[in-house]
Amino acid sequence: MKLRWHLLLFLIIFGIESSIVLFEDGNRPPEIGDSAEVHNIAYSLAHGRGYSFDWNDDQWRSLWQDQNTLGEFDFVTVRRGTYPTLFRPPLMPILVAAILKVFPQSSFLAWRIFDSAAFAVAACLLCDVAFVHGGAIGLATLLILLMGDPLRRSLIPGWWTEGLAFAFLSLMVWLIARGDRLRTGGYCIYAGLALGLLCLDRSIFVLMVPFACLTLAAAKPQPAARVLKSTAVIFAIAMLVQMPWWVRNVAVSGQFLPLGTQGGFNLPDEYGPYALGIGTQWTGKGIRDAWIPPSEATRPIPIPAGFSQEFFYQLWPSTVNYDPNDHRLAAVMYATVCTSLSSEIAVSAAGQRAALEWVRTNSSKLPRLMATKAITLTMGRRGFLAIGALLLLIAYIRMRHRRRIILCLVSLIACYVWAVTLTHVIVGRFLLPILPSLYVGMALGVSAMVQPVLFKFMQRRSAETASAENADAD
Repeated sequence: MKLRWHLLLFLIIFGIESSIVLFEDGNRPPEIGDSAEVHNIAYSLAHGRGYSFDWNDDQWRSLWQDQNTLGEFDFVTVRRGTYPTLFRPPLMPILVAAILKVFPQSSFLAWRIFDSAAFAVAACLLCDVAFVHGGAIGLATLLILLMGDPLRRSLIPGWWTEGLAFAFLSLMVWLIARGDRLRTGGYCIYAGLALGLLCLDRSIFVLMVPFACLTLAAAKPQPAARVLKSTAVIFAIAMLVQMPWWVRNVAVSGQFLPLGTQGGFNLPDEYGPYALGIGTQWTGKGIRDAWIPPSEATRPIPIPAGFSQEFFYQLWPSTVNYDPNDHRLAAVMYATVCTSLSSEIAVSAAGQRAALEWVRTNSSKLPRLMATKAITLTMGRRGFLAIGALLLLIAYIRMRHRRRIILCLVSLIACYVWAVTLTHVIVGRFLLPILPSLYVGMALGVSAMVQPVLFKFMQRRSAETASAENADAD
């Protein structure tokens, strides 16, 4: 595809996505807890207070309180405290901080517009791959998937780390399929940067780094020795990108916590008594019981001002065996316990200890647990994923000269599924990172099926036309 077609495609996709944002969400704060933490850290960065929470800042609170007419943002306004944090990976807060500098009163809308632009760039990369390797049929199939998939449409644009992850993984897919146009040095730099920034977007991707490096290196046709060398270079660049964040966390905490504290909050749900029963979806019960063991359930926990038992039920409707009289919910803990860096580290450490103890005493259950996580990941999309797997297989069988590309796409999906089986699952949006590879594979599969049929049809039409012309000449 020529540059002008890429530009036209970008403008069309960006126009569609941003117009939906303007009419549906606008500048309204997102109703999810992750985004409040990202926005609060970004606000501190934008105002020179470093990478920290400042839940007491009145100007920041007004951005949420002004639109809290129905109490849907009580989970934000109830939080208090000012302290440096290791809780969220830094890429999205840094980008939002830059947006806050330019659009201080419209940052929610501005981020959604930025996310729309990032998606449009990712879509252009995937369309380039589909057109080059699958022709017009592949391109048409990919556009239908990109713009019509309800899962993708529900998450991009939006206040999720998955939007940036989609963009970086789309760049990796482009490198796998079109990297032969680049010299090996440039290829390794782009691959390492994409992988490193992906890890700074969400820490779960760190677990797939070694395998992803090998996949990206193997995608470029070269001798085995050079594949290993390229793997090492990509790995080194990916680690170098993350190193400032890791060093900062160790320096600020005074402990070896390079990835921060968020993992400790999630681990008890990922490896605990609730994991096998619910497919390891995060509920907050694991970290809650790690911090306040069931044996101490009678210990009185004060409910902070603004909370009520009914509000807990609305905030954590998915909690297993929810008891409205149970005051130990994670929401209470965040508001009452996590008010300083030391308490954040302490809660995270308690979660790690609880998870490690469960693994030690339940090691025989780990294979079933990992399989449960992988199965849970597919919930609600199994028919779509089955069709995708079938089309990938068809593409592998019919497109012999592109088998390396297809195998690398499958490997990239497998790398992510591996990372999920070691952590936790959220049904729906955790599938988004596999979509760039899956979409391209499906586009190639459809092209592999349709193009031969179309070619035979065109040959037959040409033969019939030639025969008719000969008959007329006679």
